[in-house]
Amino acid sequence: MLKAEGWQTELKGKPYDIRCTRDKEVLIVEVKGTTSKGTDVVLTKNEVKIQRESFPNNALAVVSEIELDRSGPKPSASGGKIKFIHPWRIELHDLKTLTYQYKVPANQT
Repeated sequence: MLKAEGWQTELKGKPYDIRCTRDKEVLIVEVKGTTSKGTDVVLTKNEVKIQRESFPNNALAVVSEIELDRSGPKPSASGGKIKFIHPWRIELHDLKTLTYQYKVPANQT
């Protein structure tokens, strides 16, 4: 899809999955895969930060309903439906806190 629109793509990994360039434009893409319907995805604090800073030159690609085959020595994935959101504006009200890190006081018994 991106290549058909003239984007050159480069796989990155961290802090985002794909860096796209087209002339002087840059687009960063976060990709999330799931076996579910894809109505919710888990994002790290850093993923949210980078994507919010990059708006409107950012995108989210959700590949949902992936089929996993675990019958062989290595699991394999197939199928899936792609939802592409560009530009991707992350609103604070769309985020839900899932975990906290608690610093245990050293001086308490």
